[in-house]
Amino acid sequence: LIATTSNDHTCIIWNPHTSEKITTFAGHTDWVTGVAWHPTGDLIATTSNDRTCIIWNPRNAEPITTLADRTSRVNTVTWHPSGDLIATTSEDDTCTIWDPNTTERVATLTGHTDWVTGVAWHPTSDLIATTSKDGCIIWNPRTGKPITAFTGHTGWVTGVVWQPTGNLIATTSNDHTCIIWNPH
Repeated sequence: LIATTSNDHTCIIWNPHTSEKITTFAGHTDWVTGVAWHPTGDLIATTSNDRTCIIWNPRNAEPITTLADRTSRVNTVTWHPSGDLIATTSEDDTCTIWDPNTTERVATLTGHTDWVTGVAWHPTSDLIATTSKDGCIIWNPRTGKPITAFTGHTGWVTGVVWQPTGNLIATTSNDHTCIIWNPH
């Protein structure tokens, strides 16, 4: 299944083989900007310009909980590989780590100088990477402190992904490049 987001305030689940619309999630009041499946596939999270992250039951498209303690638009979302934490990025230059079961903030990562545009958890550790206009930062989310930063793009850094083993990291940019980094 594939999940897409839209400026019509919805997220839609599609069957990629038949192009059939399976489920529509309607509950945000502004553009839906990000979507992420829980590692087990039992939940889905969406972010929106309405300043919220909603966690949904994908079987019936019912909202389970809303993470709404944000002061600006929420751009992206990702689940920790364990499924026990969720990270959202925002136009207030931060990344927030949440406990989705209690809806409590676990940490707020501050250090970027502009909107945080991308986020990715390390596949086998608790490290997390975020991107913004100023580059990519790898964080220890337990301490909230940056471990290292990568700069080299000439435009906004728009996305980040870890290699499945966690040995490398890739960033994309509106400068039309993708850079592979060694975080060690």
